[in-house]
Amino acid sequence: MFSSVEFIFWISVFIIAYVYVGYGVLLSILVKFKKKKEPTPLSDAQLPTLSLLVAAYNEKEIVDIKIKNSLQLNYPKEKLKLVWVTDGSNDGTPEYIAEKYPFVTVLHNDERRGKTAALNRAIELIDTPIIVCCDANTMLNTEALREITTSFTLPNVGLVGGEKKVRQANADDAASSGESTYWKYESWQKKTEAQFYSAIAVAGELFAIKKDLYVPIPEDTILDDFVLSLHVIEQGYIIAYNPNAYATEESSANISEEIKRKIRISAGGFQTIFRYPQFLNIFKHPLYSFEYFSHKLLRWLVVPFAFIIVFFLNLYLALYSGQHWHLFYQILALLQIIYYLLAFLGWTIRNKKTQLKILFIPFYISLMNWTTILGLFRYLKKNQNQRWEKASRKKA
Repeated sequence: MFSSVEFIFWISVFIIAYVYVGYGVLLSILVKFKKKKEPTPLSDAQLPTLSLLVAAYNEKEIVDIKIKNSLQLNYPKEKLKLVWVTDGSNDGTPEYIAEKYPFVTVLHNDERRGKTAALNRAIELIDTPIIVCCDANTMLNTEALREITTSFTLPNVGLVGGEKKVRQANADDAASSGESTYWKYESWQKKTEAQFYSAIAVAGELFAIKKDLYVPIPEDTILDDFVLSLHVIEQGYIIAYNPNAYATEESSANISEEIKRKIRISAGGFQTIFRYPQFLNIFKHPLYSFEYFSHKLLRWLVVPFAFIIVFFLNLYLALYSGQHWHLFYQILALLQIIYYLLAFLGWTIRNKKTQLKILFIPFYISLMNWTTILGLFRYLKKNQNQRWEKASRKKA
């Protein structure tokens, strides 16, 4: 018979295992019982007119590279409109684009109210049925627009997410290795969720939305892409995921920049969870609420604290459990200590490049959960600014 301490310990272990492994395995099994649906390829004549909307704040140094990338995309030129919204930029970005690239529509407002306000303003002014949004510092693959557009041929799709890729070298530091590995895992989970029912949300680096489904987002929103996704679900549509449309960007310049970025994302995650509790209603959103609970609520609100509970209760049980389980709990405690020693080793070499990237996995998982807790505190203190907080990225 388990004691109350053992019960709490094993429940915490189960939650961690479920979020990181069990949920994905369960989805993979459920997907096997569903008929797989593939998007219908579209000819040039069938492709819709769309706008490629780039939200930029002081991005003058990357304008040439980004526009060159946009012009290389395989999409009928007469059906593609390039639009940049540069609100608040004071480095000459809007003037530079307007002078050098007159075919690009520049929407600029001197007042800096944040990315969400800029998107609300820009999308209201755009008249194409499909809007593809991406960041200035992300480069799209040649077929990205065709691929992301064909996903709208799937039933009831109102929003399509592309894949985010983080450029990684053979030998790299903790910021690059950790972020790249995390996004590979996250992309696989999004793909599986989309096959099961709907992706949870899109990544702001690349997504496409039907213009008439865009609902203005509250301007104090931190994670505009997450909230936009919820608005589409609330209207009865689903989110498709197309890994053949991808945006590649550089990793954070260093681990300090990655920590800054992660805390902001976590604060935004808690803002969204507490602001939109209706998506946990299994009677209104039966399938989506299961995904939302497993992927978002448990991972952000429960797992970081479950790691702390598991560690300290394991130490207690290793010292004071009954004779029958004593050795077992001691072995588990030893394995946990080794894990956190590896995480500490990853911290000590966080800014050094190495091909032994496995060393950074315990460190990055620990970092994600620690920054999630810090993000919760920031949210509770209400001191997170919704305006752009650009994390420095490595140079290409």
